[in-house]
Amino acid sequence: MTNVNQNSNSRVNPFELSDFEPKSNEDLVGNVEINKDIADKISKDNGFPSREPVKNTEKKQRRYRTGRNVQFNIKATAETVDLFYQIADKENITLGELLGKAIKAYHALANNSAPGSK
Repeated sequence: MTNVNQNSNSRVNPFELSDFEPKSNEDLVGNVEINKDIADKISKDNGFPSREPVKNTEKKQRRYRTGRNVQFNIKATAETVDLFYQIADKENITLGELLGKAIKAYHALANNSAPGSK
């Protein structure tokens, strides 16, 4: 085998595979039948994670055709977001509708309690 690059006598050609031969099945290590139950018990006993699918805990998707087309992103605590979703579910309204009602209620409350507004 000539494993030296033709352009330079000092470098090995990494793509020279003329003497490569794959191993036979007899040469492979660990070529034995594995009992799935035993393998599962060993992995469980040693704390290996399962490859079973993880149960999807995502919330249901909310898709409504409302004509609203402006996105409004805010950051809030998990508790605030959960409460917002609970109220929308209880009232059976969209999140955009709930936001609009909340802003109108706040505006009405703020205008009624402002000094000199009576």
